[in-house]
Amino acid sequence: MAICVRVFVFFILPSCAAIAQDSVSISDFRYPETQAIDWKGNATGYFNSGSREGNSFRSSIYPNMSSSNSTHGNFNLYSNFLFFHTKDDRDDNIELSTSGSYSGDRRDQTENDTGVVRRDESNDRSWSGALGASWSVLHYLSDDGFHLMTRLSSGVSGSYSKLNLVTNRSQAQTSEEEIRKSYSLHFQGSLAIGYGRIRDGSFIYRALRVVERLREDGVVNRQLSRSEMLDLADRLARRRDYTTNFERYEKYFVQDIIAELAERGALGSQQLTGLSTLKIVEALRQDIQSRLFGWRVYYAFNDTHDQSRSDGQTIVAGSSAVGYDQFNNDWIYVHEVGAEFGYPFSLFTHLYSKFKVELPNHHYDTRFFMRLTTTLTHEIGERVELGGSVDFTNGSGSVYSYDVDQYTRATSYTISGNFVYF
Repeated sequence: MAICVRVFVFFILPSCAAIAQDSVSISDFRYPETQAIDWKGNATGYFNSGSREGNSFRSSIYPNMSSSNSTHGNFNLYSNFLFFHTKDDRDDNIELSTSGSYSGDRRDQTENDTGVVRRDESNDRSWSGALGASWSVLHYLSDDGFHLMTRLSSGVSGSYSKLNLVTNRSQAQTSEEEIRKSYSLHFQGSLAIGYGRIRDGSFIYRALRVVERLREDGVVNRQLSRSEMLDLADRLARRRDYTTNFERYEKYFVQDIIAELAERGALGSQQLTGLSTLKIVEALRQDIQSRLFGWRVYYAFNDTHDQSRSDGQTIVAGSSAVGYDQFNNDWIYVHEVGAEFGYPFSLFTHLYSKFKVELPNHHYDTRFFMRLTTTLTHEIGERVELGGSVDFTNGSGSVYSYDVDQYTRATSYTISGNFVYF
């Protein structure tokens, strides 16, 4: 009995104390307005050239002499553009990316072996390129009511390669040319309508962890009010601004977190040390279960279109060309109906469940997919997390594929524990 009491005091009371210290709930979170525009690009390449000569005397009349020359290089380009604008009733995201590469390899080798001269030449050139774009909008017509969601993504890629081989042996010459070409197009779009609202209150939990770290070092020496905790969570929710605008964003992020607390008068006389800063970074990196709360139901119409073509031919001097040509054009649409529910019993105990059904346009009885997942997590103290989940699936495992999949049914139960030491 005494052992049970000690376990209760060690694990449960820290949670109760933290709840009493900070009168804020996961469900108090609202998304702040945040936005950023970012463009990045890079270019890499190399060039190499070399030659080699050698000889050996296998015969007293004709020495075995050889020489070779080679040049090869590669050049790559990449660029990415990102824009996002998020607030509590709307979320816009645009991303564009492009990449390209070119490579070339040229070699020639001459060998004189007992009077027989052989020369081999090869020239290999290839290039490839890709362009992708995505756009998504989530717009709430009312605070926690009807909402519309649109997602569009598209991409195109292509490649080309050409290889020439020439072989000279004394007076005889043979040549061969090989050409390969390919391209692919991809499009995926989704239009959804729903009712309700799901928010991610993980920022409230992370704000609590940051305050605990600073309180351990005496940097924060008093209880933060509800409004101060919400202001800190608001700052943490702007993390994407920092990851987008800064290469080494954590130093700027931590600096602004400290400035936020100082502005609210929450910092004590204890000097902030490098160890305290490291503890904040550890709190931000802690892998926690997302605190999704609220509820929503939705219907989505999803469309996917993939087209690809590849062809090539091999031409040998004095022979007819041998080639191939392959073309694929696949299209599918999927109806999706789903529901989500999340409820925070406290800052440390959370329940989340998600259900969805997908029905594609295939005339097969088993052509559907259904999944129900429910997860319950509980933080015991600060460093111990327990979780349990039930995952039930039924139907086709991949309704977005163009091939007929077999019917499956599976149920899994998971109980997990996590010990985190800082």
